[in-house]
Amino acid sequence: MMRIALAVLVAVTGCIDHVDLGSDSLPGLVAIDVSPAEQTLAIALPSSPQLVAYSAVGHFYDGATRDITAQLVWTTDNPAPGSFTVPGTYTSSNAAGGHVVIRAAHDAIAATAALTVAISATLVDDSFPPPSSDLFGSDAQVVTDIMKSPSIAYPVDATMFPQQLAPALFQYVHSTMTDAYRLSFGSDVLALTIITGADRWRPDPDVWALIERSHLGATATFEVDATSSTAPATIYAGAPITIAFAPDSPGGAVYFGAKMKQGVLRGTLGSSTATKVYPPPGDSTPTDDEVVSLDGQTMAVAYMDHLRTIDLATSSVIAATNVPMGWAAVSPDGTLVVVANMGMLSLHDTITGQGIGSPDGHIDLPGQMATHPDWSPDGRQIAVTLGNSVSNDDLKGGSIASLAYLGAGAWGPPQVLVTSTGDNDNNYFPKWSPDGGYLAYVHANGPAKDAPTAELRLVAAGGGAPIVLQRASHQLALTTSPILADTMPAWAPGPRPWLAFASTRPYGVVRPMTGSSQIWITAIDFAQGDPSSSAFWMPAQDISGTNTTPSWPPIVTTTAATQ
Repeated sequence: MMRIALAVLVAVTGCIDHVDLGSDSLPGLVAIDVSPAEQTLAIALPSSPQLVAYSAVGHFYDGATRDITAQLVWTTDNPAPGSFTVPGTYTSSNAAGGHVVIRAAHDAIAATAALTVAISATLVDDSFPPPSSDLFGSDAQVVTDIMKSPSIAYPVDATMFPQQLAPALFQYVHSTMTDAYRLSFGSDVLALTIITGADRWRPDPDVWALIERSHLGATATFEVDATSSTAPATIYAGAPITIAFAPDSPGGAVYFGAKMKQGVLRGTLGSSTATKVYPPPGDSTPTDDEVVSLDGQTMAVAYMDHLRTIDLATSSVIAATNVPMGWAAVSPDGTLVVVANMGMLSLHDTITGQGIGSPDGHIDLPGQMATHPDWSPDGRQIAVTLGNSVSNDDLKGGSIASLAYLGAGAWGPPQVLVTSTGDNDNNYFPKWSPDGGYLAYVHANGPAKDAPTAELRLVAAGGGAPIVLQRASHQLALTTSPILADTMPAWAPGPRPWLAFASTRPYGVVRPMTGSSQIWITAIDFAQGDPSSSAFWMPAQDISGTNTTPSWPPIVTTTAATQ
């Protein structure tokens, strides 16, 4: 708990209830001037909501001018820092800082003003009695000491978070010679300080909302400094990092295989827990390698190593088949499923499980072995891994290829997009981007199974030079590592690209590198040379578990499960 309240208000809309005055309420209006044209509102929390008075002067075709403040519609482009409750009076929410464009309009005639809302606050951990002034006073000496300065363990520099994420756990490594820590979040719209004696800090939902909503599409610095409560004259400064926040949330739900839970779990980015989707309660049969259709309605899963299709609205079985399954892909509309087993591919009806094409849906690839199928968003082709040697767990010499689906179980020949140069040059787990323009995939030097060198890459759907997602694949706190076993990518729904993937990397100080994987997420920006950001740990996971095979479709409405 923190010893100071943030006086957070319920977010209000960025417009006012306004009586329609009609198009002739201001006849002859040709222009509007708004005052003040530019202003900064500084708010030190806790405090009451602050008011900013705006006025508007109308200019008319006959040269007349007069105050028309009360006759205009006042809105903002960013409702998080505040809104207009009455015409011309802006009221801060005290829930977020930010840059705001004020707009005053009458029909098509409008004027704007710029407002910066800058919030400052200091929080003191209730379990840490010494007052902050005794520990981090302005008269203390600030030094950098390799032995005593703390280092940030999570998040990593250049991490991008989405909006509406469950509160992140900020973690840092410290010396035994220090016992007091000052965490600082800084930008031109927020100065937030936390004083604590712990080696980690998780903001409550209101404080976390203050941080993320103050930085819509913007960055902030995060820094941890240390001192000793018995010798507070010296502050040991840690190295700051930069974190970023997207302007929106990717939405949807992430499905993943949880080894400890013996089944498939589903969690959202805004939740701290996940729910088991399949098998139902009382069924402890191991399930593996689940995949969800693009519409979020249908899941294929290996149930006792055989294909089973599931209706995700009810978590009930659609088809229980005797088709051996290693990997699978469900078509975007949920009607077809391609199954890979021991290097062989086959096409099946999702509802009946029957093979489509002859014989038994077998997809003929003369002299070639294939695995890891994935349907394109338009349903016209699949991406696959072609290998010199392929089992359900491993492969050698993996290349990425696409096959056009011609209908009625017929397929075009493979078109290789990424070519392997030998058994130890492996490219695998291809996944189409939501717009069909790129494939994410995994590259490793050596066999694919549990490859420590596995990293994420992109290739254009038409082929071309591979793009290494360096930050997502290798960036750790204060260093980089080539051995994080980054694998099994899955794209988020929606227009802004995000990738979930499995990785054995450490999660700060609470989950050191264990050799078992959990789900991580990176933002993708195709305009950058390295399109990725540093990855964040997906909430809703049990940190003691082993989690794999993410799928990330839209959320579907669920009802009670049936068998």
